Amino acid sequence: TLSTMMKNIRARGDCLTIDGLAINGRTLMERGLRGRAIGETLAALLDLVLAHPDKNQKDLLLAEAEKLPDGKF
Repeated sequence: TLSTMMKNIRARGDCLTIDGLAINGRTLMERGLRGRAIGETLAALLDLVLAHPDKNQKDLLLAEAEKLPDGKF
């Protein structure tokens, strides 16, 4: 059931929101992103982590961010 799935997700500590990502807007700003590109990049990374929770690691997320069109690293 959906309830069981949510309990399992919470028990594992999976990231469910942008706040749960291993990087944040400041990390992206330090690497040259500005404005709308920060939010769009974080949203794309959240989509990735929702599909692949094991990728919620700073180095992996930064590598993925570099591949995105707005990734100005």
